[in-house]
Amino acid sequence: MRIRTAAAWGIHARWRIVGLIALLSLLTGACGGVPFGAPVPPTATFPPTRTPRPTATATFTPTITPSPTPTFTPTPTETPTPTRTPTRTRPPFTPTPRPTATPTPSPTPAFDFYPQPMATAPNCGTVYMEGYIRDAAGNPINGVWYRLRMFFPSGGGYEQVCLSPGDGNCEDYKQSGGRAPGMWGFAPLNPADYHKPFRFIIEIVESPSNPRPLSPPVVIDHQDCNQIGQYVFDWKRRY
Repeated sequence: MRIRTAAAWGIHARWRIVGLIALLSLLTGACGGVPFGAPVPPTATFPPTRTPRPTATATFTPTITPSPTPTFTPTPTETPTPTRTPTRTRPPFTPTPRPTATPTPSPTPAFDFYPQPMATAPNCGTVYMEGYIRDAAGNPINGVWYRLRMFFPSGGGYEQVCLSPGDGNCEDYKQSGGRAPGMWGFAPLNPADYHKPFRFIIEIVESPSNPRPLSPPVVIDHQDCNQIGQYVFDWKRRY
């Protein structure tokens, strides 16, 4: 068995490399290339072409639209129609018509003259009744007829006293304005009768021949002159 040394191995490896190089040179020459070991002509170097950098195009990012969540629609449940309970029908209200107010006609005054408030005082010098007859404006009126009737107590009532017994005239008629414009008056008692009770009725009349009353009567119940002996009041015409 042959033992090779390290030097022998190194020589053997060198020859192998030389053989590989010669083989490659032959192959290159056969293919038209440059023989191995011959100087290689410099390869033309072209300036590098600048490749433009692509412009970044904005990419549209789609927005994801969420799909609508389906809403659950409940199936309507059929509601039973309630049974109608009969109600008591109220009868229609019929308003009662109010009676139409009929205007009350103003009453026609029954008289032309009306007595005014009376002033009284004790007087035993003369028992009398007097005053004035005036129109609506307060002016005295002359020529108005007035009448006096006199009564005295008898039993349960009164008996008329005839002022002129001889002719049967029991009433006394006078006209206003005899003593002063519009003035009327009576002094029917004698001094002996001043303290006796009497009833006097005085009123205005149309005339002695037609004694239709033109005023309501004024009734004076005389008792005693120490209490009342004078009766003063006016008559006033309404127009």
